[in-house]
Formats: sequence, C-alpha cells, structure tokens
Amino acid sequence: MPRKRESEQPELMRVTDAADLLGVSRKTMTRMLHDGELTIVGPDPIDHRAKLVRRADVEAILRQAARPAKKGAA
Repeated sequence: MPRKRESEQPELMRVTDAADLLGVSRKTMTRMLHDGELTIVGPDPIDHRAKLVRRADVEAILRQAARPAKKGAA
C-alpha cells in the first residue's frame, strides 16, 4: 500500500504506532513519555484505552536521531 503524503497523514497517532515508527520498545516509549520527550494529547476517540501523541513530535525525534552527532558534543 503506498504511503500517504505527509499532509494526508493524521495529525495524531497512537503511542503504540509511535513506538513502532521510532523502533523503540514499550518500556522505552513509557520512559520517553515520563521524561517529557513526547506528550500524550488525549485518548483515542475510538479506543479510549489507547493514548495519542502528535505525529509532528514523533517525526521531529526521527529527524533528530537521523542527524550525525556534532564533534565535541557530550
């Protein structure tokens, strides 16, 4: 199935989908939420057990992870 253009993708995504996109475990995602790296914006209107985060925040983490580390940065 072809991937949707960025403008066609929903603004919010489930935490589990964000973890898959970032390639991290549930435990790591929980830590990221606890540490404030990502913020839960509300429950999924279809499944209230699932929590939602902003897709733009997840994509920002992906872009940051893709950048090479600067020399001398500790």
